[in-house]
Amino acid sequence: MASNIKIKTVEQLEELLVQDLAWRKKEMISLKILVEKDKVNEPILLRAGIALLCAHFEGFIKRASNCYVGYVSQQKKLYSELKENFTALKMEKRV
Repeated sequence: MASNIKIKTVEQLEELLVQDLAWRKKEMISLKILVEKDKVNEPILLRAGIALLCAHFEGFIKRASNCYVGYVSQQKKLYSELKENFTALKMEKRV
């Protein structure tokens, strides 16, 4: 899980997210090129592209959220110093 990654600075967090987004964009661009070259299978490739886009969106949001929580946990702040949603996360882990 990404929250176990030691992300100590905003720069590390940003770099990790930029790298994650880069390979996702590369896949989408590759599929776009395939669609442009293969008019026979264009409808199939477009449907596959929609599924891939949804999967990448979900995957990136999950990864980014986990990385952010990991970053916040590395800041060693007290729960009283954080917004209530972080306290809710802590309580959820206990349940």
